[in-house]
Amino acid sequence: MRLKAAAVICAVCLLLSGCSRVIRGPRDEIRLYAWEKEFENGNAAELSFSDSKADFSVKSSDFSLKIYGLCSLTDENFVILNEADGIGYTFDYTLHGDCIDLSYRGDTITLDKKSEK
Repeated sequence: MRLKAAAVICAVCLLLSGCSRVIRGPRDEIRLYAWEKEFENGNAAELSFSDSKADFSVKSSDFSLKIYGLCSLTDENFVILNEADGIGYTFDYTLHGDCIDLSYRGDTITLDKKSEK
């Protein structure tokens, strides 16, 4: 009887330990969260990840931009291969707690952590 109880307890522990997310570096953290920012001028930007794809969008009163597709990440940058035009867009990033500095061709914006996936 004790052996069966020990087996059940071990199985439950294994199941519960498999549910926690492990963050080994910046690339793991950036993928776990959605990032967004609404700026004072009304412009807004969002970045999110799902499986092996990334979705980056910028909206303003004058235009909107959406880059969506396969994504490759390192601890310093990521590339999104846009499905719409087949172009690879490389973004450098730096994490600062609950925000991320996102740079593209020398221009930088700061996005805030939105929510856990």
